[in-house]
Amino acid sequence: MRTFSGTPFATAPAEQIVIVIDWPHRYPRDDSFRVRRQGEHMRREQDPRGNERGAARRAAASMALLALLLPACAPVDVEGDWSGTWRTPLDAYSGTLSMSLTQDGDSFEGTFELDGTACVGEGSVTGTIDRRQFNATLKNGIGGEIVLDGDVNADSTKISGDFEVTGGFCEDAKGSFEVES
Repeated sequence: MRTFSGTPFATAPAEQIVIVIDWPHRYPRDDSFRVRRQGEHMRREQDPRGNERGAARRAAASMALLALLLPACAPVDVEGDWSGTWRTPLDAYSGTLSMSLTQDGDSFEGTFELDGTACVGEGSVTGTIDRRQFNATLKNGIGGEIVLDGDVNADSTKISGDFEVTGGFCEDAKGSFEVES
């Protein structure tokens, strides 16, 4: 015999309140828990529309949504060697961009080499990753600075986006870049 607070249910006083958990046959709902007086008739709860399948449908829809969103939560890995191209509008200037990055959580650092321009050349890279958003600053140590804003593709093998020269000889130059690992 089950007991509540040390007293067998069969001998509990008539006014004693007990919590009765009445699970529907399918999925539990918030309103399937009710406080009842001992001895009250137990009945199966239904959702507000009067059917039990509504809870099952909502649970299935929630699980499907969760399955779709989980891959988006996977960490983005930009560590390694990256190489590709950069170009200004109308391809007035273009060249190659190489980066070697090490990552710690959502931040990274490393070195870069930029060919095809005398503006920056080579130097250090620092930046952050927020979901798939890639933000980096390339500095050459003598005033040249380039800001990269881009996106990492789903399998972390390509980064593409825009750049702007924010310091040095070619300040205010803008364009696009694309690198692959």
